[in-house]
Amino acid sequence: MNSAYPITGTERALVAILTNSNDIPANRRDEILALLTNAPKAEEATPLPDRIITVPETASALRQTKRTVHRLCNEGHLVRVKFPGRKNAAGILASSVSALLQKCAVSGAAP
Repeated sequence: MNSAYPITGTERALVAILTNSNDIPANRRDEILALLTNAPKAEEATPLPDRIITVPETASALRQTKRTVHRLCNEGHLVRVKFPGRKNAAGILASSVSALLQKCAVSGAAP
């Protein structure tokens, strides 16, 4: 069996059952085996959530002040995330910082 991923004990047992089963037609059994051995793992199919960084971390990454980071959020250049039920708990999406840096690198403008 050719698999891109290591087979676990459970998968090995399922393959053994399907291979030796006479209840399932051969073509259907082959389809199921192909799905088992070639399916992407769940963690690869689902992207990880974006990392949230603090305003001081963002200011440090951009080499700007915290006030400038707040201004960039208010102008829509950075994405601010507020946590439910918290008055002052907020962070910045790391992907928006990366996007801003790429945008500035391409245009040659300062943040």
